[in-house]
Amino acid sequence: MINGWRTKELTVSLLAVCLYSCAALAQQPGNTRLKVAATPDYFKSWTITEIAKGGRIDAIRQIGPNTVLCAARGQNKGRLFISHDNGIHWGFLAQPVTADITCIGETGRPDEFYILTGTAEVWGTRDGGKTWQHLKTLLEKNKNREVYAAAYAIMYTSKGSLLVTDTDSDGGHIYRSVDKGITWQDLGAISENALYRLEKTGNGIIVNGWQGAVYKSTDDGITWHKMQQLSNAALFATEYMGRSVLLQADQPGTIFRSTNNGRTWLPVARFHESADDFINIDYGAAYYGTYTKSKTVYLTTNYGKTWLPVDSVLTVAGDWLDHGIRISTRDSVIAIAGTNKGFIIRKAFQKKQLKKVVRQVNRTLK
Repeated sequence: MINGWRTKELTVSLLAVCLYSCAALAQQPGNTRLKVAATPDYFKSWTITEIAKGGRIDAIRQIGPNTVLCAARGQNKGRLFISHDNGIHWGFLAQPVTADITCIGETGRPDEFYILTGTAEVWGTRDGGKTWQHLKTLLEKNKNREVYAAAYAIMYTSKGSLLVTDTDSDGGHIYRSVDKGITWQDLGAISENALYRLEKTGNGIIVNGWQGAVYKSTDDGITWHKMQQLSNAALFATEYMGRSVLLQADQPGTIFRSTNNGRTWLPVARFHESADDFINIDYGAAYYGTYTKSKTVYLTTNYGKTWLPVDSVLTVAGDWLDHGIRISTRDSVIAIAGTNKGFIIRKAFQKKQLKKVVRQVNRTLK
């Protein structure tokens, strides 16, 4: 028992014994060519811990050295859980709101962080979650006509600004605060449809959403410019891989890749399951989770150029990999994510060994 919450841990096999790798595509993701590739057992086993029975862990962030925070929606809406050992053990922290928590804005300081709710409320704490301040309700009512949450993304930028997106179906807005959420500026509609997630890149910030386009800011979120129309469907999954490489995936399952910090994009693969999130492992490796049909998890080891289909998340029936992060320590890389049914899944890699294994796997793909 951890703080009254039942935790069970077990090691499971995530990858199948034999995997198939998708050859990178130039312009036609639907014509994916498959070839057999033997992948080491090294990527297979995950530790699984149930922390929010019934779900849903949809927000997770590292808020300080060794400290990880996650937040719940659905049956556990408004509840926050915390780990002080990089995701091994978890305890209940607080329930500052009774609405779904859709995103966490980390500052790099364990005592100061922010949460965004599905009703577009921004809350903040400066004492590690003991007390909370309601900073702003950005919308009087949900302006999304498809009954999605009113807001999905909050970010604390490298310059100390707070950015929030909304899901207005007539054009997603971005809101900006430069005084830690006390006052806010509505920057207006950035896109022609709802906005989803914010992601830092090597030289700015990008945002995606239901329009299927990527927008970018290089001035701390003050101005935004359309980079490219990737799809006619919503873009959900987004991840910066380093080395100017960005990944995006749309709702039907096409994965897009940029090698110039989001300025131009090409499709590289298509799987017929809806995209949820990527987890950048490091050294060009990443997981990609989906949430429809078989809810498969995929793997790349070459910065998104080719992909390996793998097993679904082996927790309980109907579960899937929700949002995840990478934690980097002096010697290790830890991939950690929440699931739709309230589990945390975790895999630790020793850095030197991870780099070696990625190199070995990539040689088999050539």
